[in-house]
Amino acid sequence: MLRVGKLWGFWCNDSMKNIINKIKKQLENKKVLSEIERIISASGDNDISLEFSDIETVLSHEGISLMGVGEGKGEHAAEEAIKQAIEFALFDEIALGDASGVLVHFSVHMDFPIMQIAQAMEFINEEVDYDADVIFGVTSELSVSEEYVKVTLILGGVHKINIRENILLSLKK
Repeated sequence: MLRVGKLWGFWCNDSMKNIINKIKKQLENKKVLSEIERIISASGDNDISLEFSDIETVLSHEGISLMGVGEGKGEHAAEEAIKQAIEFALFDEIALGDASGVLVHFSVHMDFPIMQIAQAMEFINEEVDYDADVIFGVTSELSVSEEYVKVTLILGGVHKINIRENILLSLKK
């Protein structure tokens, strides 16, 4: 089921064909969709699960939404994975403080140190605006090493972005 929510106001004067094409363009990136599906569907007895409404809350902020994924292993794995997700290609000119909503999802082994997740979330909370919606979840996976973490970071409501200049600069190289 596709929830249109706030988008209905934008679409009510458009044709059905244009609306379907807009939706298809948004759904073309299968990797993003599979990552979002994984975040929502993954849950266990010891997990802090996320729901579609959590993602919807972050994406409902007016502005651009972006997603990054990072991985880490070792003593500071969670914070390294967060920083890697922030350094994702489109985040070059964006600070976490530029987002009105932030969703962070950690995929870890059940024995991963919770202190690392707490420190990574402390880093996030120091960077974002006090009024920003910050939501996090943790999914345990027995198939990964005890010191491995994968972080999915979704930013919503970003207004200060300069993707176009980044693309132009990378084309000139």
